[in-house]
Amino acid sequence: MAAAGEASELPPALQALLADFEHDTEAIVRTLVTDTRASRLPKVIYHYTDNSGLLGILQNGTIWLSDLFYLNDPTELRYGVDHAAKLLRTAADTPNARRFASEFSTFVEQEISQVGQFFVGCFSTTADDLGQWRAYADNGKGYAIAFDTAALLNAFAPDESGKSSRVHLSVSYDEEQLETAQNKLVRCVLPLLSLENRMFRDEGVRAAYFEQLSNLFALRVLTIAMGFKHPAYRGESEFRLIQIFSQRSEVAKPKYRVRPYMLIRHIEFNWKSGSPDCLNEIVCGPASNATISRLFAADCVRAFHGGRGDVRIRVSAVPFRA
Repeated sequence: MAAAGEASELPPALQALLADFEHDTEAIVRTLVTDTRASRLPKVIYHYTDNSGLLGILQNGTIWLSDLFYLNDPTELRYGVDHAAKLLRTAADTPNARRFASEFSTFVEQEISQVGQFFVGCFSTTADDLGQWRAYADNGKGYAIAFDTAALLNAFAPDESGKSSRVHLSVSYDEEQLETAQNKLVRCVLPLLSLENRMFRDEGVRAAYFEQLSNLFALRVLTIAMGFKHPAYRGESEFRLIQIFSQRSEVAKPKYRVRPYMLIRHIEFNWKSGSPDCLNEIVCGPASNATISRLFAADCVRAFHGGRGDVRIRVSAVPFRA
């Protein structure tokens, strides 16, 4: 499942089959994202961070969207993708389908990051989740920054350059919904794995066709997987902003930050230039010194957010034990 060959290498009949597959599977993904997005768009979403994160978000007016393959727990992504790989192996009923399923499983294990470039900003609909205070906000000493969701999404407008697409969604923790969506993709791809040999002029055409089909299938599987996490994470009530670049597109101005023994690639989303009034609250962590943390937050608002008096600052009420 390497990079796909160019569509011009394929006869019109094969190009048409791939175009239909792309259209049909895009509709599956779009329906899922729309259903998730429209179900219960939260009024407010929270971004958990430490004091340096709060300073940077207010001072620079940006939020980091991290490379999907460097999220805090890479197994999150594998959860959704593995469902598709298992369904494909089970449904494969021809030699071509079984080979495709086997190669896709290998691809999931070794090369899935090649299918595209995905950058994700993670939020929560919950202001006071103990697990997130511990995991993402300096073990309870950091902050949860609240944004008006509708206003923030106005700033997260479509990419005018056309080099990427932007979507937002509420993460689902429903395994049945995930399996249904991935099964639809599998049912779409199976007929395209059973073409008669006369459809291929030579082995080069066959290889180009399956490469393109592989990339399209993997892209759809991965896009759906981004909208799901294991039910054990349900308490996070996660909401995501996602920017997707094609495999061949150049990501504009990627940056890097350091995590212990890891370099994290990310891009910046400028929320302040698009919707400066979307910031409406800062929650100080339950393990912080209330006086000091409130003062720091107020100083950041005063210095970098125009001194707006409509940003509420409060201290978490969660009982916290170190």
